[in-house]
Amino acid sequence: MSKIYPYAGFWRRFGAFLIDSIILSVPLNGLYFLFMWPHLQTLMTQPPAAQGDMLQFQAISWGFQILSLLVFWLYFSLMESSRHQATLGKMVLGIKVVDAQGKRLSFAHATGRTLGKIISGLTLYIGFMIAGANKHKQALHDIMASAYVVSKHYEEGQPLEEVETHYGLLGLSIAGLFLVFALFFAALLFLIVGGIMQVAGDSQNVKSSFTTQKIQDMQALAKINSLQQLPQERRTPFQENGYAFTFEEDGTVRAQRAGEASYAFIMRPNELWPCCQPLVPDGCADAINVDVCQAK
Repeated sequence: MSKIYPYAGFWRRFGAFLIDSIILSVPLNGLYFLFMWPHLQTLMTQPPAAQGDMLQFQAISWGFQILSLLVFWLYFSLMESSRHQATLGKMVLGIKVVDAQGKRLSFAHATGRTLGKIISGLTLYIGFMIAGANKHKQALHDIMASAYVVSKHYEEGQPLEEVETHYGLLGLSIAGLFLVFALFFAALLFLIVGGIMQVAGDSQNVKSSFTTQKIQDMQALAKINSLQQLPQERRTPFQENGYAFTFEEDGTVRAQRAGEASYAFIMRPNELWPCCQPLVPDGCADAINVDVCQAK
């Protein structure tokens, strides 16, 4: 068995990645614009009446996102678990993927490695770059899947020996990873705290609005009590504190809340406390003499 350097270098892996990206992106993007162009034209020419087209546009966009993920998964997982052990880009550059024993990956194993690429991408591609620094030339997703990218001349059973580690580049890569994850969790914490503050602010606004209305209700009740003491000839309709005060011929005083036709405080002659219309329990039971109103 010949003694050869087993691992694929960083630049060969990078070249394979570019080739695979072109192979996947060109047909998918072409298909996307073929389907989306009519909807884009409609949205650009008829924006006011395009609600249905906008929903269809969003549905197709989501559909293509799902399709892209499926194609990405199947392309890498099927190709790297095939007898070639490589995608088209890797075959062009003369490299392949093996497991810790130097054997071909199963489809499930290749799927795990493919999903790990998403995490490597989310690290601003630092997860890919560390392949040029560590002792087994593994990217982050290789480490997660216990896989190795080697020369196509590598033979099963050949030792996957450690090679020179570039500590400076490795240190920068690890620091970059920690920074990316720190920024991610900081952003997540910011969103959580912001959401809590928003909920608290909305609750405070609701509470403030409720308190203001309660004050107006109590002012209306006090006003009704004072108005009932006036002679009939001095009772003329007016508005105050969000209520329209009116007087009926039988001497009833009514305080109608603005914008709420079915809601009012009413006080009939010879009553000691105003009631609510509609009466309790549907109305203002906490602001009135409940016993009197329930008796109505």
